[in-house]
Amino acid sequence: MTYKDWAEKLRVIATYLESQFPECDIEKIDDPLRCQLFRKHIFRIEDRSHEIEHLFSLDYDYLHHNTPDEVIDLFEKRNLKSVLEEPGKMEVIMTDDGIRVIPRKQG
Repeated sequence: MTYKDWAEKLRVIATYLESQFPECDIEKIDDPLRCQLFRKHIFRIEDRSHEIEHLFSLDYDYLHHNTPDEVIDLFEKRNLKSVLEEPGKMEVIMTDDGIRVIPRKQG
């Protein structure tokens, strides 16, 4: 997969997140070392009242195996929006196997 392919998938994901969570700040975390080490791309999602502060990670293999349309379709099928609407702090990881939620420390 080329850099252009990766960039297009990440652009589509960012657009989706912004459309689903207009009340939240969405930030793509640009940390090449962290992304390479953990083999994932990471977005930070935070609402303005700080009741929601999540990291949303996408596994490299998941992105590699799916087209941009398939990625968004799987977000819908796996009800990603309802997971990310939950208050608190968590890391939500999207993989080929589904969604995994890991609570993060409060504070």
